[in-house]
Amino acid sequence: MSVEKSSHVRSSLSFRAQNKNGKPLLPELVPYAGINFELVILNDGEPKRAAGAIWSLLTTAGWHFDPSTLKVVEIGSDIYIPDGVTISSYLAPLRYDTSIPETKEDVNDSDHCGDAAQALVVFLNDHDWEAGLFQEIPNASTGEGVPHNTVKIRIGFRPDTYFLPEPMKRAMERSHRATKEMYEDTQKLLKEEKQWEDFIKQSSPNSVPPR
Repeated sequence: MSVEKSSHVRSSLSFRAQNKNGKPLLPELVPYAGINFELVILNDGEPKRAAGAIWSLLTTAGWHFDPSTLKVVEIGSDIYIPDGVTISSYLAPLRYDTSIPETKEDVNDSDHCGDAAQALVVFLNDHDWEAGLFQEIPNASTGEGVPHNTVKIRIGFRPDTYFLPEPMKRAMERSHRATKEMYEDTQKLLKEEKQWEDFIKQSSPNSVPPR
């Protein structure tokens, strides 16, 4: 089974690496430059190649990767890696346990990481990769979860969607559309917030607020 799935290679993540000023042209991902990403990879040739493509993509966009966080999971181990790419992000404490105190920085970090994960899912889906969001809840006893300022990316086999029943294909398409619409709404909101911040900084008593 693993040999058969390994032969299914994902499409290339094509992008123009740089503009004439030497800066990367990845408008979906560059706004999150400085964020960390971790890779959890199924130990097989095709997922490893996919991980290399994602590493190249994100480092070009200015995301940070610490090699010590790399985790390679053996096929058949107790750690489940679903087919496709699943992406989770740092989660502020109150999002999963109201008894844990949190700061404004926690909330901002959680929102920022969630937006970055969402942007990456949309980018991959637009390149015909099967990717989705998966919110990882920190372990109650160990506290282990996705760290601050971090997105965790799990990479399994490339899903073979050709033989999927039509209802399942349509469900996946609806999921992709919903994620993209959520991403577009988020970007619109962020743009409006930026306009208000700029307005407040530059405002005079007679200033007209942005619409």
